[in-house]
Amino acid sequence: MDNYINSVTWKKTLGLNNEDTSMQEYISHLKNSYMSIRKKSIYLASEIARFLPNYTVHDITHIDALWEATDIILPEAYELNPVEGYVLGVAFLIHDLGMGLVAYTNGEEEIKQLSIWKDTVATEFNKRYGRKIEEKDWKCLEPEIKSLAQENTLRKLHAVQAVKLPTLEWEFEGKREWLIDNIILREAYGEIVGLIAYSHWWNIDKLKKEFQNKYLGAISIFPKEWTVDVIKLACILRIADATQIDDRRAPIFLLKLRKPKDVSKIHWIFQNKLYQPMVNNGRILYTSKSSFSIDEMEAWWTCYDTLKMINRELGAVDTLLIETDHKQFAVTGVGGISNAKELSNNVLVSEWVPLDTSIRVGNVGKLVSNLGGTQLYGNNFLVPMRELIQNGGDAIRARKILEDDEEYIGNITVSFYDEEDYKIIQIDDNGIGMSQKVLMGPFLDFGQSFWNTELMYDELPGLSSKGFSSTGQYGIGFYSVFIWSYDVTVISKRYDAAREDTLVLEFKKGTDSRPILRKAQKNEQIKDGGTIIKVRTQKNIFRKILQINRIEESIDNTIAKLCPCLD
Repeated sequence: MDNYINSVTWKKTLGLNNEDTSMQEYISHLKNSYMSIRKKSIYLASEIARFLPNYTVHDITHIDALWEATDIILPEAYELNPVEGYVLGVAFLIHDLGMGLVAYTNGEEEIKQLSIWKDTVATEFNKRYGRKIEEKDWKCLEPEIKSLAQENTLRKLHAVQAVKLPTLEWEFEGKREWLIDNIILREAYGEIVGLIAYSHWWNIDKLKKEFQNKYLGAISIFPKEWTVDVIKLACILRIADATQIDDRRAPIFLLKLRKPKDVSKIHWIFQNKLYQPMVNNGRILYTSKSSFSIDEMEAWWTCYDTLKMINRELGAVDTLLIETDHKQFAVTGVGGISNAKELSNNVLVSEWVPLDTSIRVGNVGKLVSNLGGTQLYGNNFLVPMRELIQNGGDAIRARKILEDDEEYIGNITVSFYDEEDYKIIQIDDNGIGMSQKVLMGPFLDFGQSFWNTELMYDELPGLSSKGFSSTGQYGIGFYSVFIWSYDVTVISKRYDAAREDTLVLEFKKGTDSRPILRKAQKNEQIKDGGTIIKVRTQKNIFRKILQINRIEESIDNTIAKLCPCLD
């Protein structure tokens, strides 16, 4: 049933009835185009389940429900003109269509050429067989590995593919088809529709950067008042999509037919139990049709985490709307989730109490200091040297593989020099370097290695599939540096970034206080890419490094013995 045509948002835009005949013709022009795109999108959306069968519903019922979700989040008097309704509606239609292989005109052969597909295959092959993938292995991959790579590619790139869909051309036996048949509308709005659809996958900072102060004027066939406020529409899509998680996404009969497993099963169970949300005092409120049993406890906690994610999104969008001088939405957060016990009043549980008893660390800084320093490594003052050189080696190997440059020479330089009353120990490499995402993400995440993560696939596409294998595995090596000192400076620049993009991360009190991230001053900038670790320590540490075996020897020999197999 096409409930979307009964939504307030539809009726005030594409479903608007205007007494002015000429105005009604304009609206009908947009409406007819939308209905044509929707008809084709039904086929594309229905194919998603073929390739991602464990995922909750992403067909036309989800797409249509976004019109109703928009009614919930927008104030009654919120202004949207018919062109904005058209652009928003088409963005609704295409935002998830890239999750189906049919959204790629050359199908499987097309995605097999993408770096994320190759990287996933290489990583999974290494996990399964304990070795790097070789040329001969690509020709006889197991179906399970190929299926996993296809799923990961479609999931990761579906929003990217949305950019292409409004202008993508399908051809069969000499006949061509586009989603948007109307060439005037396709050329006028295709590009921005794709970007808005893509933006639901961006973080909020990127959305602001890309769309702030971005408006489209009216095309000549429409009234001049029918302009497009891009950031407004992007925020509507973002929140409508995030909040639409009720039982329409996971019908009970379909759940029994598909029998999803593992994480997918958990998402199906919790969404199947939810009613459509309500609004109460500016908060969106979720309630359940039935209680979650003890066997369904994990699904309840996933629901709780999902609602907290939606709450963060609502808060971030509300802040963005205020900052960009836009009218706020009717809801600014999720109600009843201040703690797990409160949520259980609306999302019910049976015969168990939802107390958040998961393992957590009260003093993260102290844990990192202990595990990363002497408690883990003892008083071996050579350990930080070994770990930092190892990290530099990984960074150099990564750059060498990505650049495929025979003339590239990797260098790791260890320096000791005096600065006031302190001895500086400095390790430089001219490797791959780190972006802000890496510095503020896995680098600061104790126990989380950057290598072979989804972030690595995004930051360094093609690295895994080209045979890279890291020495570092656990993401704790850097923290051994606090054996030497609490005063540590990390300077880094990606190999392909500009010199002025060099970043500095400063630890003034080790892990006992928050590090400072800033742009490098001119004298700190790295010319060629790489990372510098600068440790400001007491002079006696230097003597301890040299006298590990109570035999004083040169630092050259000490490091040579420390890294005998460094390539």
